[in-house]
Parts: sequence; structure tokens; C-alpha cells
Amino acid sequence: MAGKYILGVDIGTSAVKVLVATKHNGRINVLGSGTVPGAGFAKGAVTDAGALAAAVREAVDCAVMVAEAPLGPVQLGIGGIDLTSQNGLGSVAPSAGMATGADIERACRAAAAVTVPDSHRILHILPIGFWLDGQTLAEPPLGKSGKRLEVEAHIVSMPASRADELTAALADKGITVAAILANAVVGGTDAAGTDSCLVIDIGAGLADLSLHSGGKIVFTASLPLGGDYITGDIMHGLDIGKLHAEEIKRYYAKLDRDLNGRGVVLDCNDFGTTDKQVEYDFLHKIVESRVEEIISLLHAYIEPALSRYGAEKILLAGGSSLLPSIGEWTEKIFARPVTLVRPSGLAAEYSHPANTAGYGLVQYAARLASGEHAGGPVRSFFKKLKQLL
Repeated sequence: MAGKYILGVDIGTSAVKVLVATKHNGRINVLGSGTVPGAGFAKGAVTDAGALAAAVREAVDCAVMVAEAPLGPVQLGIGGIDLTSQNGLGSVAPSAGMATGADIERACRAAAAVTVPDSHRILHILPIGFWLDGQTLAEPPLGKSGKRLEVEAHIVSMPASRADELTAALADKGITVAAILANAVVGGTDAAGTDSCLVIDIGAGLADLSLHSGGKIVFTASLPLGGDYITGDIMHGLDIGKLHAEEIKRYYAKLDRDLNGRGVVLDCNDFGTTDKQVEYDFLHKIVESRVEEIISLLHAYIEPALSRYGAEKILLAGGSSLLPSIGEWTEKIFARPVTLVRPSGLAAEYSHPANTAGYGLVQYAARLASGEHAGGPVRSFFKKLKQLL
């Protein structure tokens, strides 16, 4: 992988972010980045593939120029309502009386066949559990004798028509897609490690969830909830534009919540306004009520999976996680300790919670190319199984 460039493209609601990196001596080196305002992607859905492709091309051009790197295939990270995540169980008879990598591959594909419609394209098949003749096994039963092999897998897919549309639009802009990946799968994998935890990446318009149990991803989701809802409430409450509301939201995030109930009035004026003297209590009510609602909805959605698999802690990432209220309400509603995570081992300019998904993309691609990744697209998983065998 040394000397080869990796381009990770994180498609978000408010922005398209690109990281250019290389891998040398086992270390990821980020050489440059590019960020442009989001376009053609709203509320978790692609609304204009052409506009989105244009934004991706602009962000890629910025990143490769800064990194002095050539334009190459990109790892496209995406979330939203087009993605479908579900668990399935596949069963096969080992072809030679003992389990091989090929048998495990067949069992995983059998799991996908019974859960994923023909109209969908599979992005990830993540093995969760293994059984051989009814005996539960923690690891793939390579070389073990048996008559019935079962594999449970977490499978992420998206409509093939949507994937083809997006790939074609990017090709028209001169961008080749190496792989389409789910941000919920790649974003928090390294931060989670082998712990049992829930990773929540909250951006402007999406919240990506991934539940990790014993180092394996057992549940993922991508919901149209994020910081834009808070911005929208401030816009309506104060009768201002979006950019002004964003600035006030960031200003509020820096203030002490103990100001509530003290009659404090904030000067929230911007260029062109003179009447935005806002009571802190009023702004507090706007923000906190919406944050509580967002976190409550996330908790209600994932509670069945939490009850089944458990989670010792919550890891928060994404640009909106910097709002202190997000962490406070998450800890209160989920009743678990919360840690804000940032990409580790990077220069300060890149080590930001908003880059968690993008950094996960380049890490994922580097591992996939070197055959290190055992929990990604089905081809990489089986490559490692065959090497082990």
C-alpha cells in the first residue's frame, strides 16, 4: 500500500468532505483534504445525483491539489434512508465434511440471499456468529469437522438503481468509484475496538449508529436526524437566515448552561440586524428541547438492539457532537457513560469529530487493499479466511 493514494469521500447533508492519504509502515498519513457545501443530498436521500456528483468532483479536486496527488478511484461513504441493514442466518453443509473458507463464504451468501432483495446491491456482509452442528463458536470453525454450518451475518445494502445512478453521475464528472461503503460501518470501527459499545455519529442531517459487541458490528442504522433540526428551530424562533442561525448555535454551544434562569440577554445580531437581543432562557428552550427529542428518538430506535446485545458505553462523533447538549442528553437518556471521539494519530487540523467517517473510509480502504480487514465487504472477509486456511 505504500506510495498508493487513498481518496475517501464522505457524503454529508451540509458538506462533502474528502481526505487524501497514504499508508506507510502501517500508519495512515493524511496529506490533504477538501470540503465543499453539500448539494443533491437532503434528509438522508439523494435528491439530485448530478448536483451531488459535481460537489464530489469539486471537493476531490481541492483535496488532490493540496496533497499533490493524482486523481484516482474513490471510496464513497454514504448514509441515509436508501441504506437497509438487517441480520440474516445462512446454513450449508460443509462440502468436504469439514468447514473451509469457501463453506463460510457460501453460508454468508446464503444469509444474504434470504434477507436482501434482488433489486439491492450488497455493500457489507459482516459475520456475527458461527455454529457447527448446533455448537456455538466464537471464531470461524476453519478445519473443524461437521455436517451443518450456520453463519449469522449483518448485511448492509442499497437499491442497485440508486447505486448505479450515483456511480454513473460521478463517472460523467471523471470520478471512478472503487467502492460504496456505509459510513455507519466504517466510521467508528477503530474507536470501538473490541469493546461492546454504541457509536453515534451525528452530522447536520444524519445520525449514523453502529452497535459493537465483542469487536463485531451487530447492528447499524442511518437516520435523518441531526444538527440541522436545531438550526431550523433557531431560524424560525428568531426569524433569521440559516447562516445566522448556525452562528448562534455555535455561540450557544460555548456558553455555560448555568446562565439559564438568570435573566441573561444575549446580543445575537449579525450584519443587517439590530433587533436580535435574545433572552438566554428562550434560546436554551429552543435548543435543549430539540436535542432531547433527537436523542430520545435515537434511543427509542436502537433500544431493542441494545436490550439484546448490550453496550457498556456510548462513543459520540460527527460535527454536531461538539454541541455540549448532545453529550449531556445522550448520557442522561441512554444511562451510559459518553465519550467524544476524534480520529487518532492525525495532525490537529484533521483530528476533528466531523472527520471520523472520512478517516474511517481511508483506513478501511487501506486494510482492504492489504488484506488486513476481516469485517468488511464480503470479498475481503473471505480473502482473509482463505489465507488463514
